[in-house]
Amino acid sequence: MRNIILASLIGLIGLFMIAESSEAAPPLPTQTAAPTLGDVNCDQTVNVVDALSILRHVAGLGNSDGCWALADANCDHQLDTRDALAILRFAAGNSVSNFPCESDSSSSIVELKEGEVFTEKSMKTPQGLVRVTLSASSISGATVSSTYARTCTMRIWDAAGGSLYSLRLQSTFWYNYQTLWQGTPYLTWSSLWPYRWSNQSAWNSSWSYRVKFADGQAVLNSDIPVPGFWSQTKHLYIQEDAWGNCTGRWYAG
Repeated sequence: MRNIILASLIGLIGLFMIAESSEAAPPLPTQTAAPTLGDVNCDQTVNVVDALSILRHVAGLGNSDGCWALADANCDHQLDTRDALAILRFAAGNSVSNFPCESDSSSSIVELKEGEVFTEKSMKTPQGLVRVTLSASSISGATVSSTYARTCTMRIWDAAGGSLYSLRLQSTFWYNYQTLWQGTPYLTWSSLWPYRWSNQSAWNSSWSYRVKFADGQAVLNSDIPVPGFWSQTKHLYIQEDAWGNCTGRWYAG
């Protein structure tokens, strides 16, 4: 009799363990490789086609289609023929200083991981010192079976001139560690004389179903001669992924 009872208890314990293991959440999917700077046409390779896209853009023949957040290949805050040259040399297998430059502390990139909510950086550019901030709503208790929303905001402004101009891009996205969905991004801006903004626009673009971009740009004009430019397009990008991370990038040109 005692053996029958023990066998029954062992069976019940086994059933409980099976049920418990079946209810356990599966591990979170491993994060895949991030986009590479220079992949302008979003085909997940860096080659001469990307360099050609930049040259067409510089010549005024391009459009907004593609992953332009990745176009500043040499991280000098400018989009010009030097980026195309860096990509050509990189594609040819030659050693290129500062490309890719994701780890360069002087680059135009700021990043927030899922658990981080704010970062700030000052960057020297040909037009002077620019301050960049990236902030995001906090996330807690993430599980693979849930979908979470996060809002990321990137802002650049004139740090040397007492905030004579400011441009801010904000985007909300939803993610579940498998994919993500984007809301409509929007820009806000401000300026003091002699600066003024024009041609403001914002849109979304996609590198993959797990990595997408919120894109924003506006033309900063000056009513008096300013060293380096009369007018200049500022581009802001927020890279968002299925793991809740935000990466901000910006350049002019």
